[in-house]
Amino acid sequence: MRAFSCLMLILVLAGCASRPAPVEAPPFSDAAAANFTALENVRLVDGLGGPPKSGQTVLLADDRIAAIFATGSAPVPRGAKRIDLEGQTVLPGLINGHVHLTPNPDREKALAAMLKNGVVVVRDLGGNVGMLSALNSAKGPLPEIVFSANMFGEGFLVDARVERASRPFPPGEAPWMKLVTPGTDLAAAMKEAEDAGAKGIKIYASLDAVEMARVTTAAQEAGLKVWVHSVIFPASAADAVSAGADQLIHAKGLVSVGARDIPDTFSEGTGTWTPQLDFETIDPGSEKFVQLFARMRSKGIALEPALIADGDVQMRSRPLAPWQAAQRDWACAITGEASRAGITITAGTDFFGQPGLLFDELERLQACGLSPMQVIEAATLNNARVMGIEGDYGSIEAGKRADLLVVSGNPLEDAAALRNTVMVIQSGDVAFDARSAIASE
Repeated sequence: MRAFSCLMLILVLAGCASRPAPVEAPPFSDAAAANFTALENVRLVDGLGGPPKSGQTVLLADDRIAAIFATGSAPVPRGAKRIDLEGQTVLPGLINGHVHLTPNPDREKALAAMLKNGVVVVRDLGGNVGMLSALNSAKGPLPEIVFSANMFGEGFLVDARVERASRPFPPGEAPWMKLVTPGTDLAAAMKEAEDAGAKGIKIYASLDAVEMARVTTAAQEAGLKVWVHSVIFPASAADAVSAGADQLIHAKGLVSVGARDIPDTFSEGTGTWTPQLDFETIDPGSEKFVQLFARMRSKGIALEPALIADGDVQMRSRPLAPWQAAQRDWACAITGEASRAGITITAGTDFFGQPGLLFDELERLQACGLSPMQVIEAATLNNARVMGIEGDYGSIEAGKRADLLVVSGNPLEDAAALRNTVMVIQSGDVAFDARSAIASE
């Protein structure tokens, strides 16, 4: 970390970017300079919501961003690796906020492919933590995995996913896959979840409003984030908002607002209740949703729509049932309403790690009313904040991790440009360079 001894000096130099005269190069040693990489002549989209800046240099020192300045306005350390990316766009590495890696036998291969698409962090919501921890320790470049501890009621204990994710513990007894009853010592359960490495609690199913609120309070008192299904069966999205969750997951579940017949279990809810709903008669712009979004906005509660989970992937292999198609359209419409109401939108796919699906989700978000900038924020800083990792990820700022995506084209004109991967930087190193890959073919 010798390069960081020069970090403050570099930041001072970056502040000189507005001066017309060049600044004399500081006396870096060759050994220290070898830790630097300069991405020069880039179009910068820093993820903070401002307009892009052309002709910028992003200077990396070891695994961190050291400085950002107009190319040529400050010196690059002697001996630094210099990469000319004129005409390309650099933006924060992407974050997929919703994957399920445990069922995927090729999970490591899938993660490696995701990294090549610029995904530097994934959040696994409901996996086997022993398996996920091993992936985080695996050799070779892979995205960082943030994971949850799931909590649920007795009606969900019979779900086959509980047994698979609980191993080697009995179903419902793993620190990361916990059955909750009125007698559960939640303070102890939160301590176990935190010790297992969970960043947050995912409240899944079969909890009523009282128990869900009790879990939410205990988790937040322990310093853990609370990520909640938007319909918990029998608790609703409105109950989750009242409890003060940090995030609701699945736009389609917002249909539970005001419903009086929500069943007690996930299987009933998804197998019987949801298919009987008449989505075409539920107005996403109605007053009950206006009030819900006002409450969410006042509490800073984010929404992860997970739109492609509402039929986009399935429809590639088979036609959707009429209710599924209606649900898919309704989820899109309510997402647009939420965005226009000022709700923070985050991006996640709810699939097993297929590398290209995050792009599908981002393009779907744009089609449902988000601007390209909002789409980028959904997959970068918004996700980082809802996961509690914004100190390292989510934007291009001095001091943050040097995990970056370089694409051709301008993703602020169309989110589809995010597919045009040129280079992926992870921890300051080039993890993937499409230019080299093309040259070797």
